[in-house]
Amino acid sequence: MAISHGEFLRSLQPMKRDYRIRVEDQGRRFLITRDGLDMEILLAEEQIIRMGALSMPRTQVDFIFHGASPQQVSDFFSRFELSFRRGGG
Repeated sequence: MAISHGEFLRSLQPMKRDYRIRVEDQGRRFLITRDGLDMEILLAEEQIIRMGALSMPRTQVDFIFHGASPQQVSDFFSRFELSFRRGGG
């Protein structure tokens, strides 16, 4: 994702209304639960991509689901996408 670790954490905050989120490993691992959904999000080391004068953050994000139903996964990503949507024009 084109996002810094700090931006990721800020974007994840609204999801606390619907999910229990525990932050570990200094903000690089997130344990998320809700009604049988058990998952974790792992953030790789933050990198910077440079394209001429433009530079932007890049973070590999891994989603690991443990025993979640397909509907729970779909519901999670629908909510995740809303939280991480950025304005564009």
